[in-house]
Amino acid sequence: MKRKFVLGVVLIAALSIMAATAFAATPIRLVTYGSEATFERWDRIAAEFHKDRPDYELDVEIATYAEYPTKISLMIASGAPPDVFLTWAQYKAQWVEQGMIMDLAQFWERSEIAKSQTFFPFMIDAASYKGEIVGVPYDFSSMAVVANVDAMNEAGLAVPDENWTTEEYRDYAVRLSRPEQGLYGTHLSAANTMANWGWAVNFTGQGWLNEDHTELYIQDEGYLELLDYWTELVDLGAAPAPGTAPARDQWSGGYNMWQGWVHWGERAGTMASYDWTMLPFPKGAADNKTSAHGHMWTLPSNATNPENGWVFLEWLLSPEGQHAIVTVDARQPLSNNPELWDLFFSTVQADKQETMRDLVMDTLYGQNRIYTMQYWEDWPDVDRVMKTYLPRVFRGQEPATNAMAQAAREIEAILKK
Repeated sequence: MKRKFVLGVVLIAALSIMAATAFAATPIRLVTYGSEATFERWDRIAAEFHKDRPDYELDVEIATYAEYPTKISLMIASGAPPDVFLTWAQYKAQWVEQGMIMDLAQFWERSEIAKSQTFFPFMIDAASYKGEIVGVPYDFSSMAVVANVDAMNEAGLAVPDENWTTEEYRDYAVRLSRPEQGLYGTHLSAANTMANWGWAVNFTGQGWLNEDHTELYIQDEGYLELLDYWTELVDLGAAPAPGTAPARDQWSGGYNMWQGWVHWGERAGTMASYDWTMLPFPKGAADNKTSAHGHMWTLPSNATNPENGWVFLEWLLSPEGQHAIVTVDARQPLSNNPELWDLFFSTVQADKQETMRDLVMDTLYGQNRIYTMQYWEDWPDVDRVMKTYLPRVFRGQEPATNAMAQAAREIEAILKK
């Protein structure tokens, strides 16, 4: 009996191994970046994916923010690419031009799931390059001005409406400042290069360069007026000079107006020590846009089996995938689906949900008031130059005309390479 038992156990084990092999889920290796908390979210997303596609299993690897770009480049260059990876907006052009990212047009065109959905065009643009779709949109968001309503009330100021102007912004910034206490009316928004580009669009109708990146505008009169505008706010004590920190952080009233992303509405209710609201960027002489951008999920150009990676990307486009991204990852849905947007805004404190919905859906998206930032291959080098010279202007170390003349020379040299 004992021997039969052993043989039975061996037979059962063998059959179990055969069954497990027969029904083993196909692994899909996904690489992204984040912290320990990111693992928890992706465990839940992977579980939702596996529930819908039990024949596949998502294996998630997470790198730190600092190491991520280099790690992805090395994986692909060494011939050991992931099946799916996250491409930052700032690296899209560079990685496409370097041949790291696969053109996904064929997958989109034959996907019934993709055809059945109506996606926001600007989100699709964020996952496209030179008219070709190269990813699946992810984490699209717009900037906004986070405003301290308590401070406005104390200063006798009404909360601005959606059509406020840069002149009003200046007045509010000055009246909301207490520089002697280390409290400022505004964050030095224009020192952030992406926001600076957005402010330039509102002041002049264009960013730093034209669309084909052959003509520079940073020495134009309108752009120099933008720099003077922000230099004046620093001189008036309404904004801190670069390198000067407020007495408190932005959530505690160190700045009474500051730039943030609209999806931060989820955290504002627990982090802000004051009554808050979010506003579109103010209208300048030329336009009333608010900056936006989005990242994307991509397939490596040398993927061993791109069909496997597309299984996950296609799921992200499906109602089930979108539901998971919204509820687990607190990211915006890709389409105008009322149910998904209800879920997205449900994490905002109850008395702010209508305000946030109006800001995003009615003002920014409904009135086409977003300016989607499209980075290009030389962006990192151009960005580095502007990060060098903008602080010099705002610290009063160099006149704007001189600083931008030198910046222009360096940028022109980069563009000619």
